[in-house]
Amino acid sequence: TKPYTPTSTRLLVDTLKVNTSLTLLNFANNNPGNDRTAMLAEALAINTTLRELSLQANHVSCEGAVEVAAALRHNTTLTELDLRNNIISDLGAQAFIDSFKSNGTLSQLHLELNNIAHDKQSKLLHSLMLNAQPAELKLMLPQLHANRMAHTQLSLSHFAADAGPEINDVSCRVLLNALRMNTCVTVVDLSNNRISSEGVKYLSALLRDNVSIHTLLLDNNRIEDDGAEELLSALKVSYTLRTLSVSNNPISEGKQEELRLAVRLNSEPLNFKKIAPLLRENNAGLSVVDLSAVGDHACTPQTMALLAEVMMHNTHLKELCLANCSQMSLEGLSGIATLLARNFCPGLTSLDLSSTQLGDDGAAVLSTMLVSNSSLMELLLKTNNLTSGANFVSVLRTQNHQLTTLDMSANDVPPRDLHDIDLLTRLNAQPGRLK
Repeated sequence: TKPYTPTSTRLLVDTLKVNTSLTLLNFANNNPGNDRTAMLAEALAINTTLRELSLQANHVSCEGAVEVAAALRHNTTLTELDLRNNIISDLGAQAFIDSFKSNGTLSQLHLELNNIAHDKQSKLLHSLMLNAQPAELKLMLPQLHANRMAHTQLSLSHFAADAGPEINDVSCRVLLNALRMNTCVTVVDLSNNRISSEGVKYLSALLRDNVSIHTLLLDNNRIEDDGAEELLSALKVSYTLRTLSVSNNPISEGKQEELRLAVRLNSEPLNFKKIAPLLRENNAGLSVVDLSAVGDHACTPQTMALLAEVMMHNTHLKELCLANCSQMSLEGLSGIATLLARNFCPGLTSLDLSSTQLGDDGAAVLSTMLVSNSSLMELLLKTNNLTSGANFVSVLRTQNHQLTTLDMSANDVPPRDLHDIDLLTRLNAQPGRLK
């Protein structure tokens, strides 16, 4: 093939100035040097259709790079420029960095195999990364970095088809840097964009570091199960997120359920947050669970509701301790009692509810549960403001034949009730039909 001469290059340039259909031009290995590169830059400043341009291996130096960078200030369509394997140095790289102040469309600039210093390459990469972002994000970045947002909600949801560039994976990397130490923004809405699992890696890193974001909306993106795994990993060490929405993403229902549970667990005591997923997946190695309240780790009614949910189909749990959980409430106790009454946790043999301030109303709930439960053998109710054991006596006498320990010490239960309970539970421990 004959090389392009100045005359043929001029013909190409004049054509590009008026062409309305060409989107890709590969001018690599034509050795035009700086003069003919300047001619091409002249066309680039005017052309409105070209999306990709390759000037690879063309002996372009800083002089030619400066001309191309100047053209980019006026070009509004080129998204990819390949200048690999030329002789461009730091001065040329800086010219491209400066051009991004006016150019908002170029998203890929290849300058490998040139004479550009590492620190200048890093600055160029950072500038290029910002250049491809939606205008609204670029406008917000100074405020985000300065931690001076006027509003607590960052909304970058993309609705209109002609609304410009969407938030993508690179945008998520930009947001990671901008929001990592930000304490103003509490709600981040990135719905209806082009975020994939790769972008979620940056958002997950953000959740690990940021202590203010409590709501993250990611509906209608391109996140798959591996992205959901990234979020689940972040939620193990992040404690501020309270709302996470990932609807209309190609995430399996199982992973979505795991995410919902992880977010609900985020406000729960750390020890429960760690063991709840294991209970839910029926982990064979988890047979004893101690959620006794210590310090601020109180089991609230919400905790009890979640506990009942994750225990629903567990068959390996044998011992459950909820001692000192005085905040569980009668409602929270009822959820656990209903679960056991229906024998949904058939392996549970021991339940410790000591010092939970259940009172006689709580005792009534538990005695009703014992009518149909077929697994519990030990029930500890010490120090619970109980004044009667009559309900338990009635159930043990005629309906429950497996409970062998019912500890109601340190209460105000009449001695006669305690005596009958002791006799009936000891009889339950005997073989055959003695009872």
